[in-house]
Amino acid sequence: MMADAGGRIYEVGEFEAVRPFGGITRIAHFLLRSVFAAPTFRSDRQPEAPEFCGIIGDAVRGRFGKTFAAEVAAAHTPQEAIELVQKRDRKAG
Repeated sequence: MMADAGGRIYEVGEFEAVRPFGGITRIAHFLLRSVFAAPTFRSDRQPEAPEFCGIIGDAVRGRFGKTFAAEVAAAHTPQEAIELVQKRDRKAG
């Protein structure tokens, strides 16, 4: 699942292999047989703001804890929820 600040939730159908990138590091990726992939989306939906914020809160609970997840779930708009997560992520490093 992927989400954007516009309040849309995308369901990931599968992953499509893509070529490695990055100059000289590309050689290392080739030697180590690294696989790069891009998601292919099956569908998208735009839930109401409270449901969207709850989904984002559930997604970040493992990393930032229950208190922060509840704060995100209480956000009024999808943009506000995403901004809260971005600020916290910058702090966490």
